[in-house]
Amino acid sequence: MAWRNLQLEACQAMSDAWLEFRWLVYEPLLEGRRFDESVLGRVGPLGTRCAQCVARVILLLGRDKPGSAGKAAAEVDEKISQLKDTVLNAKTKKKWSAELKVKIYLEIKAAEKAHENFDELAHLEVRPD
Repeated sequence: MAWRNLQLEACQAMSDAWLEFRWLVYEPLLEGRRFDESVLGRVGPLGTRCAQCVARVILLLGRDKPGSAGKAAAEVDEKISQLKDTVLNAKTKKKWSAELKVKIYLEIKAAEKAHENFDELAHLEVRPD
């Protein structure tokens, strides 16, 4: 029971971190919103928090089984890392070009899909009592 609770807490923390990161990078895509220095300053730390949560999930669930929640968490981590790098390496920090917005949007969607897959697998592996 205690082990399952640890697994559940880790999965919930990972999902919470991803959802916060997703909104942070999604909001500047909305009409009239800008990507400012305060957002830029949060991208790195929040991306790191996501990675730490993923590491905890992998530690508790394992990563070695194909089709497992731990393996799916690693895939989420890859997508978040790619998205974080795209945002941090954007040439225009204040105003994103239309091309960059599309790239970021597609990377958000890819990470969302990976996260949905993780959620489904985690639900099967870590059922709350």
